[in-house]
Amino acid sequence: MLTSEGARTMEQDDTNHKMASTATSMGPDGAETMTDTDVDMEMEMEEADMTQWTEAEFEEKCTYIVKDTACEAGPDGDVAMTMTRAEASLPRNLVSKQRADTKEVRLKHRHSHRPLLADRKTFSPVLTFQTRSGRESHLYINRSMQTLSNVYLPGSVRVAMQVVGVCSREYIPKGTRFGPLVGEIYTADSVPKDANRKYFWRIFVDGEFHHFVDGLDEARSNWMRYVNPAKLAAEQNLAACQNGMEIYFYTVKPIPAGAELLVWYCHDFARRLRYPPSGEVMMQKLSEFNNFF
Repeated sequence: MLTSEGARTMEQDDTNHKMASTATSMGPDGAETMTDTDVDMEMEMEEADMTQWTEAEFEEKCTYIVKDTACEAGPDGDVAMTMTRAEASLPRNLVSKQRADTKEVRLKHRHSHRPLLADRKTFSPVLTFQTRSGRESHLYINRSMQTLSNVYLPGSVRVAMQVVGVCSREYIPKGTRFGPLVGEIYTADSVPKDANRKYFWRIFVDGEFHHFVDGLDEARSNWMRYVNPAKLAAEQNLAACQNGMEIYFYTVKPIPAGAELLVWYCHDFARRLRYPPSGEVMMQKLSEFNNFF
């Protein structure tokens, strides 16, 4: 995850669909047709080197806006137990990159051979195996989300899927905006002494630090916390910008279906943070620093 505090630890941690920003006209058959202005702006977007844009240009010229998926609350006002708020907020044109985390734990209660608080209409078994006691157990998949869920299995086995990145589910055009970043707000004086700053982002006002946005807690943040930094300039397809008091990610090149989203700061943001203009330069500096010591 790229953050304004966590970039220095990179080496250690190895749409509302389309919102038209221009007008359209009606053709003789009643269908919408593109105006000359639409064509000119799309051509300008395709040819532009967006990695050199200012934050004001990103905000003014973005063509598409993709909002988070609204989190559906359960009967007690909580997000469904099968996933965190951060996972549930993932837009429909994106998919999480997951890695299985299986380990044995001792459970005090053994309810049944089905997932906790689940039924057969919601979940279906995709893997069957034997527990230590010889009892048959299952790994389940959530039918509606089509993703493996964090579930407790009978006996002493727990299977969890850890989100390790974000990929595109379909083609995403250049000039698309995602966000804003969601997280807990801390001023310099209110940061907990034992805070993990890996997911801290700095917000500035008139060039001066104002507050942090902390995306550590998956129950209080959104999917943007999972996006990994671009360690090579050629890999970068997102630019992080501060517009107003919010942080957004903009696509700086078309992203094909199945590609991982990788982000670095736009030039204005990097300058305020006193960071290199690309993740590649940051990695080089980290390597030189480690070799020096």
